[in-house]
Amino acid sequence: MFKETIKNHLSWGTFFVGGYIAFVYVTGITRYKNLFFALIALIALYFLIKNPKGCLSALKNNIVLALGILTLAYLYSIVISPDPILSFSEIKTPFFRDVVLSSIIITLALSHTDTLKIQKMIMGSFLLGLSFITLKEMYLFYLDYQNNIMPFTNYNHRSVSDGIVFFFPALVALWHFQKPQNYVRLVLTTLLILSVLFVLLGTLSRGAWLAVFVMFFMMIIMNKNWKTFIASIVFICAAIFAIKSDYLGKGSALTYKLEQTDSSHRYSNGTQGSALTLILENPIKGYGAGNKIYDQIYNESAKNYPDWTYQTSLGPHNIFLTIWFSAGLLGIGAFLFLIYFYLKQSVQEWNTSTGCNKQAGLILLISFFGYFIVRGNFESVHLNILGIYLGLLAALCSKRWNKA
Repeated sequence: MFKETIKNHLSWGTFFVGGYIAFVYVTGITRYKNLFFALIALIALYFLIKNPKGCLSALKNNIVLALGILTLAYLYSIVISPDPILSFSEIKTPFFRDVVLSSIIITLALSHTDTLKIQKMIMGSFLLGLSFITLKEMYLFYLDYQNNIMPFTNYNHRSVSDGIVFFFPALVALWHFQKPQNYVRLVLTTLLILSVLFVLLGTLSRGAWLAVFVMFFMMIIMNKNWKTFIASIVFICAAIFAIKSDYLGKGSALTYKLEQTDSSHRYSNGTQGSALTLILENPIKGYGAGNKIYDQIYNESAKNYPDWTYQTSLGPHNIFLTIWFSAGLLGIGAFLFLIYFYLKQSVQEWNTSTGCNKQAGLILLISFFGYFIVRGNFESVHLNILGIYLGLLAALCSKRWNKA
């Protein structure tokens, strides 16, 4: 009975891919993440040898095409770099392994898996990943408290914000499935929601807050959860009143971050404004890939711009500016092309799915939108997670593409 249940809900591909996703933002377990990555690669290689035509068919789609164009743009950014070796060493792991290779092997590892199993794996792995990082961070908050360090007073927990933004839509999907009659599940879900919100506030990352805010309302509107929508509006109004009335503590770090509008002087001559100034000096060609290349060029140019807020580079704080700086119009065009096809295919997947299965496509759509488009416009985000998005979406859509 147990074996049959496992067989009906899991495959080796979904187990390894789901495990890798669940652990991707858990720190301190790199060897286990590498193990899962290697096992995914082995599954992909097995299917490639067993059914090469089927695997090639799984890779014949606009998502992989857009990824190929973006890869060419990054190769171009290495060629034009003032230090190609430095550029390659910086992006070989986060882009060529974590984006290109990861997306391909995830697609191949799931290419022979039933769509329903993939949908369940997406939901389960995202919830597990969110639970893992939340529990770990709650424990770290407890250790801080033991050392008389109060929550919301420092930036020690900022790094977990990436994971919360990535996984958060699964929490909204879980609430969508919630049945009031199941009190135990309701209590556990509520505890998880409160814990995630506590950790999210503790990151003091306004970009993450904005991304979660946008994702939450997009998802409940698309799911037509009107009761949740109204309750959320009331809660937000009460929170704004509490902030303005100094119930959170006048001058506290949390209140300061909630009221702040421009933490790093992003615009005008700040981080993003100065990055745009550099880009517009060479908008077509670009300068070359890598944070160190950006820092070198920024620091050399700063002496010519005494009105810049920062005379030493802090980075562009914008994923679109980062790519435009690296690879010029080819790079930004390729990235926008990829975003267009990703959003188009994820919306189609959401529209064509029925019942509870719609949530998997919606999770991929909303998570991508919140991570890259919302947060990516205000903070530096890591491109490496793009490989998971592309691999999952390509695998999820493959059956629909084959029928067409």
